[in-house]
Amino acid sequence: MINRIANRLFSPSYIIIHITLAMGMGIILATGNLPLPAPGRLTALALCLGLMGLLGRPLRLTQEARHLLAVLFFLVLGLQRGLADLSPPPDQHHIANLINNQQRQVTVLGRLEEAARYGLQTTSLTLSCRKMLLPEAAELPVLGREGGGPAFQEASGLIRLRMRGRPEEPLLPGDRLLIRAKIGPPQGFANPGSFDLRRFLAGNNIFMTGWISSPRSIINLESEESAAGRTPPHRFAPERWRAQLIHFLDNKLPKEQSVLYRALITGDRHGLPPALVERFRALGIIHLLAISGLHMALLAGGVMAVSYWLFRRSSTILRRGTAAKLAACAAIMPLIFYCLVAGLQTPALRALLMVLIFISALLVDRQWHGPTNISLAALIIIIANPLAISTASFQLSFAAVLAIILIMPRARIFFVDSRARPVRNRFFNYLIGSLLVSLAASLATLPLLLSHFNRFSLSGVAATLLVEPFLCMWALGWGLAASALLPLSEQLALLFFKVGGLGLDVSLSLVENLQPLAHSIWLATPSAWQIILFYIGLLGLILAKGIRQRILLGLCCLPIFLIRADSLPVDQATILDVGQGNCTIIRTTDNRVLVIDAGGPHTPTFDAGRQIIAPALWASGINKIDLLVLSHPDRDHYGGAAFLLEHFTPTTLWVPTRQPADPGWQRMLERAARKKTAIVIPGAGDTFPLAAGQELLCLSDLHLNPQQRQNNLSLVLRFRTAGHGLLMPGDIETDGEKQLLTRATDLASTIIIAPHHGSSTSSSIAFLEQVKPQSVIFSAGRYKKAHFPNPTIVERYRQMGATVLATPETGAITISFAANGPQITTWR
Repeated sequence: MINRIANRLFSPSYIIIHITLAMGMGIILATGNLPLPAPGRLTALALCLGLMGLLGRPLRLTQEARHLLAVLFFLVLGLQRGLADLSPPPDQHHIANLINNQQRQVTVLGRLEEAARYGLQTTSLTLSCRKMLLPEAAELPVLGREGGGPAFQEASGLIRLRMRGRPEEPLLPGDRLLIRAKIGPPQGFANPGSFDLRRFLAGNNIFMTGWISSPRSIINLESEESAAGRTPPHRFAPERWRAQLIHFLDNKLPKEQSVLYRALITGDRHGLPPALVERFRALGIIHLLAISGLHMALLAGGVMAVSYWLFRRSSTILRRGTAAKLAACAAIMPLIFYCLVAGLQTPALRALLMVLIFISALLVDRQWHGPTNISLAALIIIIANPLAISTASFQLSFAAVLAIILIMPRARIFFVDSRARPVRNRFFNYLIGSLLVSLAASLATLPLLLSHFNRFSLSGVAATLLVEPFLCMWALGWGLAASALLPLSEQLALLFFKVGGLGLDVSLSLVENLQPLAHSIWLATPSAWQIILFYIGLLGLILAKGIRQRILLGLCCLPIFLIRADSLPVDQATILDVGQGNCTIIRTTDNRVLVIDAGGPHTPTFDAGRQIIAPALWASGINKIDLLVLSHPDRDHYGGAAFLLEHFTPTTLWVPTRQPADPGWQRMLERAARKKTAIVIPGAGDTFPLAAGQELLCLSDLHLNPQQRQNNLSLVLRFRTAGHGLLMPGDIETDGEKQLLTRATDLASTIIIAPHHGSSTSSSIAFLEQVKPQSVIFSAGRYKKAHFPNPTIVERYRQMGATVLATPETGAITISFAANGPQITTWR
């Protein structure tokens, strides 16, 4: 039996599947920071393998040998493309090469590539650069003339620019813009589990980002012309039409309907309120707001069904037996139209390609083999955009479609239309079949959901079946029809949008009323072996014949993700890259987890606890915190604590005070009390119970004196293990350091996290002489380098012989307390 399965899996008939897997593996290896040959050498190797494959017959190679050469060719091609796409093009005029990995204030001249993306507080622009003026250039630009003046230099490449608010005038794709901005390489947070902004933008061929300080820093060189009269290159026509559609939705419809239509039709989700997004996520139906194969399939199915009914009215078509093929052809143009409206974004193109391959198989009378056709779609996508393979949308889409293909032979019986059956029976059969298909897709995407989002909802299957008809059938259908009518009649288009808006209103009402049933489970990121075991069990679940075997396999699969992280060989401390803030995660060899501070950026749309600290914990296999310490009541030290208290239920919380320093601090303490977390104010000499040889010690009681300055209220902690110490002094300043020197008998530590992020108000010479650090770590932001860390303080540490590390440059810093001394590794 095993031989038979192996022969089928490795049969030459599945060559498309094999080369797709090979290229995908090559791309994954290329993006895994492994020591690999340069892209040029990989290109030469790929050419050699390709040439040998082409000459296979003259060389009298066997079919198996040619098959192997093809697989190796695509493996090497994946390695080469993956490495090449992670770096900017070698063109010396590319703006990433001109800026040379720095943050610089420049003036750029270029064209707006796509419709502006309007968020709740910011606007995002994608500019195709043509010219650039550096600040040290002698001549000023001559506005209104291509190239400006001799001070401009040639430049190329895309830049993603952001600004607060909206531009002073509407901007359309193709407009020539002169923009003053501070640009540089993408500045994401470099931590375990964090969203890789650089890789994501590289997948869109963007290697530079920038910030526009004011709308007045944008000059539209075509503003003297009316919007209707501007004549950019024809390639911008779809994007300009899309921009006008977004403008129409924003100005003619209620805000809730406008942002939903923008998400469903144009793929622009930037305007969705965070509270609304969270309600969809809690129900497990956030995928309904993203353009995917589901939307394309529903559109294609609807058009084909109507067209098939119409074509069957013709006796000529019936005699020729071409009704199904003509109906399939009729669906192609609406699909392409939808893809254009969506801005030709990768998810939309991927969904279009998958549906078109299915239609093509129908038109040429080829037998539909799901895995092969899905593999072909995936191969085309990763050849065009190799880095797409690492995106959540790519992985989730293909996993769901593959699961549906595998389950359909068993579920088809429920969808057979038998007129002899009562309507009620047909309805229940359809409902059971839909539940079975939705359940299969949910199980297939479960490991990927946990890998990318660490969350899945138990109500997702039922909520999808309830909301989908109103949102993805009614509202989307009317919305697309209205979009097509917009150039012809705005009044008729508005009427169609309002009719479709009824479906949006029903969807929102359902989402609101279903919230009491919403229950999400948050789990640590599964390891590779957990994912492999789960999919092996799931495949057995699908192929098993008896109910008992399926139940047994199901019970064996699901608990795989509940296994806690493996024990560490040595104690570790990881200082996260949280920007202007602090967070240190300490893991001991007996699986105790201590989190010291939970700071970072905190805005209405960004929570450091949820988007930085929690992913780092989950990536380490952590679902539970034993001790959470908040050194003092500043947002850059406790801003992310609420999420940690809610989802990691710390056993103990150390704080310097219970006094409500600000409303956020008070709410945090109330949340801790509701979660039954023990709140403790430690004093000097207090320790947290750990194993022998491990110690977390509170060194100071400065925080017990209410007369202290805010920063000097910080808890001062030291973690000691294997004969070495990590000193965490919070934000204490010089006065606090002096008091600490008079009270603490032993401050010596191998490593220190610089007090107050390296400010000039801390790290006095007397204090450092007592600490005697061998290494110092600055946890600071990227945009206040003149103050955090202060250059004078950095030099002071260097003069004392300390190794200097800073999270803005290194990303997360991990200290492994080995017997022969601390070993320091960095994320970058």
